[in-house]
Amino acid sequence: MPSATAPGTPAAATPPVAPLAQPPLSPPGTRPSVSGGAGGAARLGAAGAPAGGSGPAPATGGPAARPADDDDVLTVDELVAWLRLSESTVLKLLSERAIPARKVGHQWRVRRGRVRDWLDGRE
Repeated sequence: MPSATAPGTPAAATPPVAPLAQPPLSPPGTRPSVSGGAGGAARLGAAGAPAGGSGPAPATGGPAARPADDDDVLTVDELVAWLRLSESTVLKLLSERAIPARKVGHQWRVRRGRVRDWLDGRE
């Protein structure tokens, strides 16, 4: 059977196709960071607890490594589910400034890492 190329003409080599790079998977109960805009809210696991936790401090004596989800901003409803407290208790703690948070308009916004520090007694 004759080939499609003329005799003496080198066949064009097809470069190998590299597989598409896929972003690393986020642990269940987290979301990838999105900068700017009013994106979707952070999702919690089935039990309402965050996935993963803060690891031990490095052996060098430096500060502990921050979990990737420390910059997530939570609403009151998400904080209620995460802390497994009633909404009235969370609102009381927020209004007393016991939980570190900011009020944006009429709504509370809480950074997950700050609450984690508060729970650990570091704030």
